[in-house]
Amino acid sequence: MSAGERAARTLGIMKDGQRLQSSSRERSGRAWAVLCAGVTLAAVLAVRASTGVAQRYAGTSPGPAAPPRPLSPDESLARFSIARGFRIEVAAAEPLVEAPVALNFDEHGRAWVVEMRGYMPDVEGSNELEPNGRIVVLTDLDHDGDFDDRRVFMDGLVLPRAVLPCFGGALVIAPPDLIFAKDTDGDGVAETRKVLATGLGGLDNPEHAPNSLTWGLDNWVHLSQHNMEYRFDGERVTTRRTPGHGQWGLTQDDSGRLYYSPNPEALRGDLFPKHYASRNPAQRDAAGINRLVSPDQTVWPAMPTPAVNRGYLEGVLRPDGRLAAHTAACGPTIYREPLLPGCGGDVFVCEPAAYMVRRLHLKETAAGPVATNAYEGGEFLTSTDVRFRPVWTCAGPEGALYIVDMHRGVIQHRQFITPYLKEQTARLGIQGPLNMGRIYRVVPEHGAPGPAGLPADVATEQLVAMLDAPGAWWRLTAQRLLVERRDPAATPALDALLSSGSPRAALHALWTLDGTGALTAAHVLRAMQSGDTALQNAGVRVGERFPGDDRVRHAMIALGSLPGTRVQVLLSLGEDAGEDVPRAIARLATTPECGAVERAAAVSSLAGREAAALDAVLAMPWDSAAPRALAADLADCLLRVDRPEPRTALLERVAAAAQDAPSKAGVLLGRVAAHQGIGKDKPRTITLKAEPKGWSAVLAAGPLAEDARASDALLAWPGKSVAQASSELRPLSKDEQARFDSGRGLFATCSGCHGLDGNGTPGQIPPLAGSARVQGRPSRVIPVLLHGLMPTQAPGQPPPTLMPPVPFDDEESIAAVLTYVRRAWGNRGEPVTPEEVARIRELTDDRTKPWTVEELDALP
Repeated sequence: MSAGERAARTLGIMKDGQRLQSSSRERSGRAWAVLCAGVTLAAVLAVRASTGVAQRYAGTSPGPAAPPRPLSPDESLARFSIARGFRIEVAAAEPLVEAPVALNFDEHGRAWVVEMRGYMPDVEGSNELEPNGRIVVLTDLDHDGDFDDRRVFMDGLVLPRAVLPCFGGALVIAPPDLIFAKDTDGDGVAETRKVLATGLGGLDNPEHAPNSLTWGLDNWVHLSQHNMEYRFDGERVTTRRTPGHGQWGLTQDDSGRLYYSPNPEALRGDLFPKHYASRNPAQRDAAGINRLVSPDQTVWPAMPTPAVNRGYLEGVLRPDGRLAAHTAACGPTIYREPLLPGCGGDVFVCEPAAYMVRRLHLKETAAGPVATNAYEGGEFLTSTDVRFRPVWTCAGPEGALYIVDMHRGVIQHRQFITPYLKEQTARLGIQGPLNMGRIYRVVPEHGAPGPAGLPADVATEQLVAMLDAPGAWWRLTAQRLLVERRDPAATPALDALLSSGSPRAALHALWTLDGTGALTAAHVLRAMQSGDTALQNAGVRVGERFPGDDRVRHAMIALGSLPGTRVQVLLSLGEDAGEDVPRAIARLATTPECGAVERAAAVSSLAGREAAALDAVLAMPWDSAAPRALAADLADCLLRVDRPEPRTALLERVAAAAQDAPSKAGVLLGRVAAHQGIGKDKPRTITLKAEPKGWSAVLAAGPLAEDARASDALLAWPGKSVAQASSELRPLSKDEQARFDSGRGLFATCSGCHGLDGNGTPGQIPPLAGSARVQGRPSRVIPVLLHGLMPTQAPGQPPPTLMPPVPFDDEESIAAVLTYVRRAWGNRGEPVTPEEVARIRELTDDRTKPWTVEELDALP
């Protein structure tokens, strides 16, 4: 057995006689490529010895270990193991690039890189707000895969987060602003900086703030971890609200669906465009949005990984000290290029806590996309370099997969870092050095040329032809350039491509026509009649531009009968203000095959029109579960609206149906009781405009009388007193209201995780709205803001997300934000005073780690 094979066995990268490529390297120009691991057995054992994992798990403290020294780019290459058929090369390394966290290519083949040089200078985050961040532009002058030239486009930035080259400049997130910067004299430096939007956050909590500016197929700029997206025309932005899902990184598939990686899970995604989920303020947790795509989070690092933030928790590390499941998944890319063999449609996801990059097979199923590990019991790329911290991936113009390596020891932010990780970082000696950085490129084992772009004078007709290119990078880049140019000469060629091009080319042609303002109703009808599901769905979406066109509406409704287009039809009908639209939506969403996703689409479209749609549902036979479920969802929306009129209207529908259709009325009355919290510790009163018509008859007799009386005790209207006065929510005093208002502003810091609506992120962050703990004893919630919370891990589930202490430390601010969250979104908790916060702070002053749920429950 060779030394390389012995090393492979030690690292666990040989399985069933198959070896992931390793052990020799060759030089091509200045780029180094690894074909086999050049790792000696001694080096592997030295890495293992430095961790001391075995001693820690034996309950003893390991002795001093020599800190692993920083490795040169060539030495780091020798620590990689990559799947057979591929090789990895250094495309850039320090000092050409420093602390890189994101990368995007422009149409000229240049790499625009975000350098977050100020991030976590030490484990305390000291001086993190120094203005030393940059946007740099790297160029591969000789197209050999190795960047040769560096230009600093912008500097003096504080924790910059994203860059998207467009319109001859670049969109940049430099917290708290979204900026459009441009070089006006050709020297490679941005002379102009225009703030397009502000309030994006990212200074106090860089882990949970907007990032990943992505030009979507629909010509909107999408983001991860943000509740807004933008349409940019080169001068100004149009905005629309979205749920704030994701964490770091964003990618899209060929139909424009978005996917993201929220740290403990490799991949989540949206079955439909997520802005629709923000249209109806009364809607909660729209099914199909933020859907788990990768069910298995098990990871297979090449060596022990003791420097994991929650490595002290049971199950986070395996007995051999290796990370067991994703904890820092980020930077996903759906690979849609022809270069890497067999990878088309697969997803690459970084896991910096385990020094690895995962490859997922993405397959379409009846329930939606599902992603599975491409290597059972193994990974696409692993490293035994403790500073290999992959945080971003993307495809280049030539089709190579680029991996951005921040290359540092500490990647956990101070807001979340645990005492355990601080200790491990010090013991391993990986606090420094700072501002190293690598960009790698993955190519086939036979190699590939470097990135090349388009000439500045590329003709419009050439760009139109590129909409049918084999690689998605070229197709989307051509589309963006055509939208930027708005050249009328492109319209005839786009029209022809929509009619006779491949479905893929026609899809880009349709969105280009929309982006250039040349779209007509005839184009929309042609797309909807194409027979290709992706093109039909896009036709339905852009058909929203023609709400008064009966031909478009009829074609749209006709597509509502098809399973592949029904959801988009339900969503797009919401943009039509026609009186018959609620009935049409109700009919389409109650066919027997409709489920939670169709209902979510319907409810999204019915904001302010729920009552009309409910009337249509009540008038139809309930011969399947779908009408019952939609009626319940619509009733919930009417009850959530903070006005008495919709609630009164709902109770009047209960009364109208009570005698002839008691089962239907019972469904609605059941939702009323649920919102009142009947049988719970803190029931709540529902205030109506007046006594509902027919309500007294329901109370007097009939199958619903008993349930109606229970609800009536918690119904109030002018002239009717509430039987259970204790259920009344006392109004806030003047000082408490001022504290509530202050807390609303402070909560913006918390909304990146918990959401502006307090609903959190399903599967990741629990909701504050309706939380019994949030509304409970102040003595059990104040400590959470002071010291943080480690939620209980559910059996068989990944470790929950750690809640850090709040970034503001004064008692008044903590009291304000708690007063807000205990009274917002229908919560009924008592306000909190600064004096209460000071008392709890004094009692828990010696606390140095987050609380557990069990510890909080034991507090008085």
